[in-house]
Amino acid sequence: MASVFKQADKITAFKTKLETWARRVDRGVFDMFENLASFPGEAEGLSQLIHSHLTSLSDAFERYFPSSKDPRKSKEWIRDPFLDVGRENLSSRQEDQLIELTNDGGLKSLFNSTASLPSFWIKAKEEYPEISTLALKTLLPFPTSYLCEAGFSAMIATKTRLRSRLDVRNLLRVSLSTISPRYDFLVSGKQAQGSQTADVGSKSPRACSTGLVARVTLVLRTYPCVWKRHPITFDPHWEGKEQRGQRATGLRDNVVKNKFRGPRRRAPRRYDDGEAAHQWKDPEEYYRSQFFEAIDLLTSELTRRFDQPTLHLLKNIENVVLTAVNSSPGCVSISIPKNVVDMYTGNVDMERLSTQLSMFPAVLRAHNSSAETPISRVTKVSTIVDMQATQGGGTQSLFSEVDRLLRLYLTVPMSNATAERSFSGLRRLKTFLRSTMSERC
Repeated sequence: MASVFKQADKITAFKTKLETWARRVDRGVFDMFENLASFPGEAEGLSQLIHSHLTSLSDAFERYFPSSKDPRKSKEWIRDPFLDVGRENLSSRQEDQLIELTNDGGLKSLFNSTASLPSFWIKAKEEYPEISTLALKTLLPFPTSYLCEAGFSAMIATKTRLRSRLDVRNLLRVSLSTISPRYDFLVSGKQAQGSQTADVGSKSPRACSTGLVARVTLVLRTYPCVWKRHPITFDPHWEGKEQRGQRATGLRDNVVKNKFRGPRRRAPRRYDDGEAAHQWKDPEEYYRSQFFEAIDLLTSELTRRFDQPTLHLLKNIENVVLTAVNSSPGCVSISIPKNVVDMYTGNVDMERLSTQLSMFPAVLRAHNSSAETPISRVTKVSTIVDMQATQGGGTQSLFSEVDRLLRLYLTVPMSNATAERSFSGLRRLKTFLRSTMSERC
């Protein structure tokens, strides 16, 4: 444990070394500067500059840590109470207790076996309270402000502008601790979350485009009256929904009738023909317009983002493979959609692929014959990948074109969420104070 005595020793030693180095430079000795010593000609020309720098550094240390305020002065008895040194400025009672302690053989053996000074004085406090209290008041304060500065630096690096409302108490405890976290144990308690429930026997959490498109389609079709601007979709929000026999508070309860007319919206200047700004008839009309405006925006954004050729291509690949593996043995050849043929003709032999797809149900039968929990119907491509991995390389070589098509499919991400998340993480980590840090860590 660091103490004021140890820190004072290091500071005094460094100040003495600075003075010694300055004298060596005057004699033309540069051995203490290993890199500079390899260029003797240049070192001699810089001797005056080096001497000046060492002198200014020594003066700066003397200014920050003056010898007149050396904490060891008149307190050497704290470091070794069994030596007759540094006993000035003690009261008569304290000096008497220190004399008794110095001649205590039991405490002397305890002093030799105790690892740290604070531990020794804590044990001696019961028998010699006054002298021990005086020693502990000198030992317990922090010798430097390093820990405080490290705490502020960690807080600045953690609580950035993007985390201005973050409670950093627990994070600071982890950042300043010298204990290395057990990352394997912490990660083992987490589980990757896929976009849909895996089949029985499947371990892969990879999302699929079919499930993604199905969920968007479900959102767009669950409440058809909403998309058709039917009045009954807005009325529950205005009147308040019925929940557990009690009516919840609606929008109507939060506005004052006959006083609210909604904001007066003027048309843009290029469309303004001089007429008065539109004024809403009542609050219900205003909120109804805002409600359906939000619904229209949501519908158009969902359609724009998920009605794309790449998603349709991936969906067709999934449908082809899943239809083939779930079909009955001896069925006719599976038809491959045109967009799949156009995209992967140069990578996959389509004739061989069609033949292998007709035999693909054998993969599911082979899996069910040896699995503890048979799969009645495969609904995810990741399940097929798991079955092929379990059955070994023979299945992959037998259905080589199907395996190649699946590899091409698996290399395409279902969304850009992972990439966006990595950029967000980089933005939080590589702050202004870490601008020169490498992105790889």
